[in-house]
Order: sequence, then structure tokens, then C-alpha cells
Amino acid sequence: MQRPLLRTLLPLLLLCTPFAPPAQAAVFHRLDASTARLAASVLGATARARASAPAMHTSLSAAGSATGSSATATVLPEGVSLMSVDTDGIAAFRAAGGGSLEIPSADGGTLTLELEPYSLLMPGASITTTDANGPHDVRPDVSLYRGHIAGEPDSWAVIAMGAAGVFGALEHAGERWNLAPSQTVTAAAASLPLHVLAPESARTEANAPFECGINASNEDALSVRL
Repeated sequence: MQRPLLRTLLPLLLLCTPFAPPAQAAVFHRLDASTARLAASVLGATARARASAPAMHTSLSAAGSATGSSATATVLPEGVSLMSVDTDGIAAFRAAGGGSLEIPSADGGTLTLELEPYSLLMPGASITTTDANGPHDVRPDVSLYRGHIAGEPDSWAVIAMGAAGVFGALEHAGERWNLAPSQTVTAAAASLPLHVLAPESARTEANAPFECGINASNEDALSVRL
């Protein structure tokens, strides 16, 4: 009698057991303090940050490096955080169609973005490029998301994910923030560079944010109505 009873109870036990979905790989990982200082120094010495990420400035002289040679350490502006990015995490996030994206912040906390996918194009619309052979469809491998920061109902966030990394802008604590790779990603790159989250106030004059040239005052003159 025990076996028939077990066969009867097993489906009931499975129904009553809460389902725990597999954990989604994290997209970003916080750097420890020493790694962040080293990375900031290397980045400041070898490259300028992308136009969508803040420029880093050198303001602290270090007595020496791990190899014993003198070096100049780069100090990140206030509010700027460096983080590593996981390509498997990006793939998992895109496959899941959005969700919660956790971004390490400079204060040691985490900004959690609640994101859902969206399209810039209307159904049936496409992007084309034209050459001597005529028009060709362009299908960029990029996923777009929009949403808000968890716990901040007045916030907003827009994020793009693709082979070149994660790019985005968000409104947090009454200020505009940018997220982007710290260096340009080439097609031959084996991995993605560190990413930067920074307030727009950390930008230098030579690294001003992008501004669209079309606004309410010139839209009618420069646009073609569909």
C-alpha cells in the first residue's frame, strides 16, 4: 500500500513546492577598491573615456606601483563608479527580455533598474541603407529597454545592449546619469572593457553630452512629416 500512496502524494507535493527559477547571471560586477584604483590609473594613462562616459582626471601622485616603478594614479570624479561586465550576463538578460538590472554605484550601494523591451520603430518599419546596388535592410543586433529605478517612481532609464557593451542614460536623485564602456570596443576585441556609471556633472567641457540638433524651434523646418 505504500507505493500507491507515494504515487498519489508525489504530484501533490510537487504542486505545493514553490518554484524557484534559475538565477540570472549578473551583468555587472563591482570592483574592489584596489582593483578600481588600478583600473582608473590604467584607463587614465592609456585612453580617454568615450563621449558618453565622463573623462577621468589625474590628481594624485602615487609613490610606486606593484612593480616598484613610479606611477600616476587617476582619481575618479565624485559619484563615478567602475565595474566589470559579464557577456554571459548580457546574453541572459537579452534572452529573458528584460527584468531587473543591478548597477554598482560609487557609494557602495546598488541601483536596480526595472526594465522592459521596446522598439524605436513602428510595426513593419525597417532601417535601410542605399548604395549603388540599391537599398538594403539594416538589422543592428541591439536590444533596447526602458523603465525606472526601483523605489524611485519619478525616475526613468533607457538602456541599449549589444556586442559593443551596455549604453544608457537614467534619471536618479534628480540628476542625469550616463552608463557606457570606458573605452571604444573594436570588432576584434576578445572581451568588453570596464563600464562607467557617472553623473553628467562629472563631465569635462571637452566631453559634453550629446544634444540633438532638432528641437521644438526648428523641428518643422528640418523634418519631413510622414
